[in-house]
Amino acid sequence: MRGKSLRSTTLEELLEERNTYEGEIASLQAQLAEKEQLYLESSWQNGNIYIGWNSNMPTTPAPPHPPRILISPKEKMFSLSSLSSPATQ
Repeated sequence: MRGKSLRSTTLEELLEERNTYEGEIASLQAQLAEKEQLYLESSWQNGNIYIGWNSNMPTTPAPPHPPRILISPKEKMFSLSSLSSPATQ
């Protein structure tokens, strides 16, 4: 649709463009969810934006290779904030 007048754009072209944008949005949301998961897993020892930093000061050393951290869906405030997020469907 870019560069064309609205009158010369067909419904089929508009639907195709919408599908392209929806695919791009889905891809971006998947990337955001993946990066958010990595962030939450890697920051569990030292604190992060969700759990904070002051209350998470360890009194004992953390294991060098922690087990896979289970992240609650409530903790995924970034990837779940979109109106088109899979969690809102």
